[in-house]
Amino acid sequence: MTVKQRKDKDNEFEVIDEQQRLTTLFLLLSVLKHEFNLKLEFEHRADLSHELQQIFGGQDVNGDSQIAQVYRYLKSYKFDKGFAKKLLERVQGV
Repeated sequence: MTVKQRKDKDNEFEVIDEQQRLTTLFLLLSVLKHEFNLKLEFEHRADLSHELQQIFGGQDVNGDSQIAQVYRYLKSYKFDKGFAKKLLERVQGV
């Protein structure tokens, strides 16, 4: 994943590459109710940013966007106990 720090804000980064992978990880962690501190938003897509904030806040989303559809699919999936731990053990930040 490629990110750069935003010049106008101290603690914010802009994702240059791998937005889909980061969004998928965000959705997975949300569905698994794993606590994490990540505010994810799309600068030019306020509607999707709103959906992501609803998801992060534990609310359901009713839209037809890909994010809403994937979130609902993931919520319906029966993950094994300990899946979040296994996932996070295998995901590495470099």
